[in-house]
Amino acid sequence: MQQPQVMQAWKSVFMGFSSSSQERQFANWQWQQQRQHLFWVQSLYCLCVISYLFQSGVLAAWWQQANIGASLALSVWFCYQMLLTWRGLKLVTARSAHALLAGHAVIHFTLIFALMHGGGELQFSAVPDWLVYSLPVLFICFYLPILLAVMLIVVATLLTLSGVEPLNASQVQNWPYVELPNALVNCLLVCIIVCLCHALWRHRYTHEQGLDLFQEKEQPSSENLPLFKQSIDTDELTGCANFARFKQFSEIEIERTSRYQNAYSIVLINVNHFSRYRDKLGADEADKLLVKLANFLQSKVRKVDLLARCEKDQFVIGLPESSLYQALDTAERIHDALGSEFWLNYLDELELGSRLGVACVDGTANNIEALISKAENAMNNHRSASALSYGR
Repeated sequence: MQQPQVMQAWKSVFMGFSSSSQERQFANWQWQQQRQHLFWVQSLYCLCVISYLFQSGVLAAWWQQANIGASLALSVWFCYQMLLTWRGLKLVTARSAHALLAGHAVIHFTLIFALMHGGGELQFSAVPDWLVYSLPVLFICFYLPILLAVMLIVVATLLTLSGVEPLNASQVQNWPYVELPNALVNCLLVCIIVCLCHALWRHRYTHEQGLDLFQEKEQPSSENLPLFKQSIDTDELTGCANFARFKQFSEIEIERTSRYQNAYSIVLINVNHFSRYRDKLGADEADKLLVKLANFLQSKVRKVDLLARCEKDQFVIGLPESSLYQALDTAERIHDALGSEFWLNYLDELELGSRLGVACVDGTANNIEALISKAENAMNNHRSASALSYGR
């Protein structure tokens, strides 16, 4: 089961994000944050390429041969990099950035092709090394934080410079050449492997958890947010999430279950005899009960879980990466806590209590409506007034 997850993670690195609106929004936000550093990454990349040509002796050969065509091609390549950088700083969508990245790779391939088929002394065996070590950098640097992107470019270039031999060194007089010790090469190779592993982990985490990060970072401050905006994702009475927010959250988690084979479960909580309590003590006391219950339930769930109010006396908890048995354990813990801590504060004659129903994503329930229906059926078909059951 681990292998498909890793392959999906690599797809998210090299192919970008899927076409769902939430992921596309996050990808756009991610690119807009990283494009600020594009100038420095591109400058370092150009410097590394020129350094490689200098170290390998290609520039010296062009100079001695007065190869105007090659020099013109190098100038065009450099101007294209400047144009690419200038255009990249203006892009706002991730798809446009991916197109820009593809153009970057095409130009890189063209440069390598020109060096390999330049004829005569322009052919040298170190080109495949440069190709192998540079392409991962080209694909990844647009997605990584600035320090990691720069580190990968530097490491890739040093690895290449350490293995290349000067082009026709006997004919190129007084051309400087630096040979790095093997120990340093091995050390740099380890560094690039570690960096790539870190990149894989980061993009997998970003792909799975980044949507929540995007929503948090894109939330305006409460001081500048109009009052009608504050209630879009929040229940006005209890302060927890409303059903619209829960539905959006669940749709994302259900999509992840099909993509990564993760589990997702819900716990439905209903207050027994709430209408009787409301009729006897009034609407204000009933509202206070719901607020206290929401706060109590919030204290019993994990940070990654989402508590939401479905109806006037019904709450639901979304449990990411929780199987049916894990959800049952959570429901039992909440059920016991309600019975031993919360409901003891209310009069016995009111017969207040709670019923819990649990359901998990499977072949018969692969959307939020089916999940809630399974949990309600399990809860309502149970004979006990204080029920704890699960969807079948």
